[in-house]
Amino acid sequence: MFITTVMTFGKWAKSLFTWLEHIKKGAIAAIPQNKKEEPQNNLEAFEKLLSHKLPASYINFLKQKSVFPTLEYACDVYSSAPFPQKLYSFVIYTFFNIRKSPKYNLYYNWVYYKNLLKNKYLPIACDAFGNIMAMDLDNYHIYFFQFDSQNPKKEANVYFVAESFEEFLNLIYRKRSFI
Repeated sequence: MFITTVMTFGKWAKSLFTWLEHIKKGAIAAIPQNKKEEPQNNLEAFEKLLSHKLPASYINFLKQKSVFPTLEYACDVYSSAPFPQKLYSFVIYTFFNIRKSPKYNLYYNWVYYKNLLKNKYLPIACDAFGNIMAMDLDNYHIYFFQFDSQNPKKEANVYFVAESFEEFLNLIYRKRSFI
């Protein structure tokens, strides 16, 4: 498990450096100089960049939860009806937020995942293995994207989780500690 986590972090770090190289080359628009207008520091600027209004419940969550306890909470992912079966326990490593740290910043993760998620979904949380929870920007449904760590170019398995962000929050539970 430790090796998988290190490999996942290594892939993330490599992609961040690639992203930064794209900025230097001008392939990705430069970040505005006025810090108050930077999309990674300002929710209103980020919404404008997305061209979507985010749900009020999600905006309130981001404003209240600047730090979410890591590895303490989970959400179970089930297969579709008619016979739903538990497929995965998504242990929340972190919720992406408007912070300065690029690794957990909502804006930077949106930039990183937008082509992979066809620019339709906003990544909102991740687990320690590179899987993400994402919000559909058209209807605000929450989906789980399970990526193949052995083949990152392969499309993710996508599973419906909740009708809304509020419903998603209600599905989250505190994990038991066995220590």
